[in-house]
Amino acid sequence: MVLVLLSCGSPLLSRCPSGMTAIAGGGYCIHRYEVCGEMKTFTLEQGARLLDEPERVAFAVEAGCTPIQATWSQAQAVCAHLGHRLCSSQEWEDACDGHVGPGGAQYPTATGAYTTGDCAFTEPRHAPREPLSLTGAHPACTTPTGIADLAGNLWEWTDPGMQDASGAPLVDKRGGAHYGRDPVGCAYRSVGSHAPSFYASTGFRCCASLSTW
Repeated sequence: MVLVLLSCGSPLLSRCPSGMTAIAGGGYCIHRYEVCGEMKTFTLEQGARLLDEPERVAFAVEAGCTPIQATWSQAQAVCAHLGHRLCSSQEWEDACDGHVGPGGAQYPTATGAYTTGDCAFTEPRHAPREPLSLTGAHPACTTPTGIADLAGNLWEWTDPGMQDASGAPLVDKRGGAHYGRDPVGCAYRSVGSHAPSFYASTGFRCCASLSTW
C-alpha cells in the first residue's frame, strides 16, 4: 500500500518589518538599531520641536547613523508614524536579555557578560566623557540575535503600561547613556523618573507584532 500525503496549503511563515528582528517565543519584532532622523540642519532645540511633525523627518534604522533624542510622547508618535509602536518595558528587556520572561543575560552582548569598552559608556571612570556614537559603532554591544546598542549610547524610552494616581502615563527608560560611568544592565528600570515631556539624552526603538503570510 502506498500512502499519499496531500498538503492542505503552505505553512504560515512569520516575518518582521524591515530593520527589525523577531524575538523567539515573544511574538513580536524589535528594531535592530536606535531610530535615527535626518535633521542635520537643525539645532537640538529645533529638532525637538520638529519631531512633533514626524512627516517632515526622514527616519532611518540602520548602522552608521546618529540616533535621535526625543520626549517619550514624541517617541510614541514617531513609532506610530512608522506603523509600529513604542516597545513595552518587558519587550525591551526580553530582547536585551535574550529570554522571554524572567531570567536571561545580564548584558546585551554576545556572551551576556560585560567587558570595559563593549558599549558606549564613559569608561574607565576617570576618562573624559564618551561622546554619542553612531549606531552599531560598538560591535561587541550586540546581542546574539543582532540587536545593537541596547546598552549605552542613548537611554531608550519604553512603555511600562502603568499610570500614576491621576491616570497619566508613567514612563520608563532603559539601557543607560554614553555619559554614564557604570554599565547599565538589561534589568535596570527607571519607571516614573521623568514626565512624558522630558527631553535629554534619551532615544528609542520601536516594536511590532510578528506578522504571518
